[in-house]
Amino acid sequence: MTVLAFVDTGAPYFIVGPDIIDALSLRPLAATARIVLSTRFGQIEGFLDTVDLEIPAEEGDSLRFSVTVFAAETWTAGAFLGYEGCIANINFAVQPRLNRLFFGPPDGADTALP
Repeated sequence: MTVLAFVDTGAPYFIVGPDIIDALSLRPLAATARIVLSTRFGQIEGFLDTVDLEIPAEEGDSLRFSVTVFAAETWTAGAFLGYEGCIANINFAVQPRLNRLFFGPPDGADTALP
């Protein structure tokens, strides 16, 4: 499935709401942990899980890797690619004026999925 997401280096995880929870069939009972996340909208309760994420490339190679997802049924602010559990696993740069994300596999690490 294709998801448009904000890059937010202040967010700790790949954050998703009910639409993506349903599309990926994420379920709280199978989750690795339940937590409360402090956001600009207040405290949001949800659960952590791991999913495979692919960032498609307009040029070069797309990149697939595992990320920690924070899923909350009450989250309605869109999808966010957060730092620690998500994009910290890759090399990336943001060009805000052109709304572009440059990315590549981590140097010397084998965290990218085949």
